[in-house]
Amino acid sequence: MAAAIPQPVDDETVIYANRRYSRFALDHRVYCVPIDNDEQNRIEELDDLLRLYFDVGNVLVPFPPRRTRRSASLPAILDCGFGRGAWIERVLVEYEDTVDITGVDLILGSRDSDDSGSSESSNGNTSSRLSPVQEYETKRWNLNAPFRSDPSADRLRPETFDLINSRFLAAGLDAPRWASYIRELRTMLKPGGWLQMVELAFPFVSSSGLLTDESALSRWWRWYETAGRRPSRNFRIGREVGPRLTEEGFARVSSQTHILPVGDWDPDRAELGRRNLAIAEKMLDSLSLYPFQAVERMNATDYGNLIAAAKNELRDPQYQLYYQVFVTYGQRAEVQR
Repeated sequence: MAAAIPQPVDDETVIYANRRYSRFALDHRVYCVPIDNDEQNRIEELDDLLRLYFDVGNVLVPFPPRRTRRSASLPAILDCGFGRGAWIERVLVEYEDTVDITGVDLILGSRDSDDSGSSESSNGNTSSRLSPVQEYETKRWNLNAPFRSDPSADRLRPETFDLINSRFLAAGLDAPRWASYIRELRTMLKPGGWLQMVELAFPFVSSSGLLTDESALSRWWRWYETAGRRPSRNFRIGREVGPRLTEEGFARVSSQTHILPVGDWDPDRAELGRRNLAIAEKMLDSLSLYPFQAVERMNATDYGNLIAAAKNELRDPQYQLYYQVFVTYGQRAEVQR
């Protein structure tokens, strides 16, 4: 029998190199990315940028569903990896609180706190506990484990949700989990419900072709990809989601690839590129710090030099850099009568 996949029991955090992480996530190599306000702000800035780019609301599919006499309840939404709850709050505003939303994540708290309630951990790092969010239903859960393994009374049940939102999970899901994750999300949808997924794809690409294997960004990518093999991550999952939804029986599957420029080298999207440059620089810090130094044992000097050189390349318009965003959605088929 396979060992049970561990689950977090609290919101304990740990400080590493002045960034705040989930202790559970680091101990079990689930999510080696900070969860502090700086990181949550970056994710929300990226979310804002994508909404500007797509020129649509937070929901990319036909929604809300048509009401029937048998279903007088509010439409139900599940947000996988809800973070600080920014996407949920925007949806609540957009639909004027006419939806019921449940957020699932490792951490249920505010994602940052002062150190007044902190305690010194055995390895010399500072830890603290975060207060829970109350504005909508939340559930603490490691998404690497199937929902069906949850023995609790508040477990998520099949055919419950009209919409499931899943985005930016490539750094947190084990590579072998993606197939069962998508399959299980389908069972969580009501017939006719929708799944929408958004994932970024790296490495950075040079439109001018000037980025070489020895460029700092290329070296950064090799380090990042190597670090991702230890917890078995699939950083290219975005381009695979569409075919996987089709394989799992979703209908009306749409998979779109979008190019986001980094910097203002594209005159048609200069403002978007400038905003994305600031986000990309922060992303290098967030994605790299713990994996490179704590997991791969890169010394602080080499790390600082690599990140500084990579940021310089991000800012250099001669490289004409961009990365890809994959947006995929599909519908669970209606029950045939």
